[in-house]
Amino acid sequence: MPDSLIRRWTGVVIVVLCCVGLLSGFVPVGAQAPGGWIDPYRPAMLPDFAADMLDYAAAPRYTLDLTLSVTPEEAVIDGHQSVIFTNRAMIPLSDIVFRLYPNLESYGGEMAVGNLRTGETPLDSTLDATRSILTVTLPQPLQRGEAIPLDMDFSISIQAEKSALYAQFSYLKGILALPNAYPVLSVFTAGQGWWQITEQPQGDAVYSETGFYDVTLTATENLILAASGSEVNLTANSDGTLTHHYVAPLMRDFALFASEDYVSISGEQDGVTINMYYVEALPGAAESARAGLKMTQDSVRIYN
Repeated sequence: MPDSLIRRWTGVVIVVLCCVGLLSGFVPVGAQAPGGWIDPYRPAMLPDFAADMLDYAAAPRYTLDLTLSVTPEEAVIDGHQSVIFTNRAMIPLSDIVFRLYPNLESYGGEMAVGNLRTGETPLDSTLDATRSILTVTLPQPLQRGEAIPLDMDFSISIQAEKSALYAQFSYLKGILALPNAYPVLSVFTAGQGWWQITEQPQGDAVYSETGFYDVTLTATENLILAASGSEVNLTANSDGTLTHHYVAPLMRDFALFASEDYVSISGEQDGVTINMYYVEALPGAAESARAGLKMTQDSVRIYN
């Protein structure tokens, strides 16, 4: 059972806001010394399972600070990302690969990354021909079990009413679908190196590490947001924007959806809150939302 269910139907978004079930993406290397680092993520975990996070202390930890600006013509994200990456490979790593998925032809967006550094040390990087594989050169090889902090700035834009492949990344009829709207760590596999496949005519484009996410996102107050994880704080700003704070522990990735027209219904299963967002004006949307909520509740019950 994935830690979050985010699926876009006709005007419908499903988000499961608490982490449950089996984890995928890596085998734990062993917990680091327990500490307060798990505390920010506790609101998104069922209390009986919060301590499980300690078994995944070597998982990547993302901290994202995002600003979302929307006009009728385009949506733009300006962001800063900090990642703590621990080498769980059997060999030293001389570079780390990030995937810039919005630059894929099948996503149809534009993404740029700059100001790469670890601490105060700037880092060199290269982009492949698709501009979707960012290889960051480390100042020295990272040994197994060692961790390194990585910081970068980035920006993303998506044009309105532009649909690539099956509109997984899009701004259509006032609805924003923004999965993987940040530099995503690739996966290192023994004997194969970093995953660098760019062709995906159908199905999932993403192969990513399970990790921890701490995300603040500022957007205008008229936008209704649906995002991975749990919203733990909401701050009203003097300029008419709201700053949303989400935490998402042990998730494959982070996704964001937004619309001025979203309404929602909620349900619960096994202590997990399920929020369904949909556009009421779309034909059949309310019925689909109710059916989707029931299916999600059944899925959580069965796979738990």
